[in-house]
Amino acid sequence: MNDPAPPRIEKMRKNRYESVNYSAYNPKRMPLISTHPFPSMNRLFPGLFALFIATLPLLRGADLGVEHIGKTNEQYKAVPVTLKGTEKLTTQATFRPPVQITITAKTDSTDLRVGYAADQVIFNWRDVPHQLRVDGGPANGQHKTGKGIIPANKYVIIRWVVTSTSQAIYVNEELRFEHSGDYSAINSPVSVFSDSSKVSVKSILVQEIKEPAK
Repeated sequence: MNDPAPPRIEKMRKNRYESVNYSAYNPKRMPLISTHPFPSMNRLFPGLFALFIATLPLLRGADLGVEHIGKTNEQYKAVPVTLKGTEKLTTQATFRPPVQITITAKTDSTDLRVGYAADQVIFNWRDVPHQLRVDGGPANGQHKTGKGIIPANKYVIIRWVVTSTSQAIYVNEELRFEHSGDYSAINSPVSVFSDSSKVSVKSILVQEIKEPAK
């Protein structure tokens, strides 16, 4: 006859046995057996999982850089920041390439304008809405037909990646513009503005990145 198990092992077996819900047993499915020898731990895991899910947006924000929506020329108390007419939201800090700028904003109709590696890049330009307009900077005048439209009254994510030798602009991860040139001298703030429409800005994230390998 085998020797009896030590008391601690017997207690663990008893806990595991008692964790089975035999009253709700269904032969077509497995019994609800505890996955841990200490049942109290099973009550802890769902809480930890919920905490992890809740912090995912913060982790994503950290990956995209530092938030500057509250560090602008105007200390707006409410977010999103609402700009009307020719009002302009500009970061206090200036930035050198290589850098990634992520702007979450919307326009109620036309003329969502952003500035950094150009004086202005215009989406939904009132004169030719489908044209992405690029004014100023190394890519001055290299407008892109068919790349300027964004939906009205809907937030979009504009990601602007600028290195010392290039820039690329994405809207909701769709590439809208790219250009190669000398961007090494840029040391500018980020701005969001309009001309006559109402623009709302939720976020301006700025992240230092590495220069691409040559």
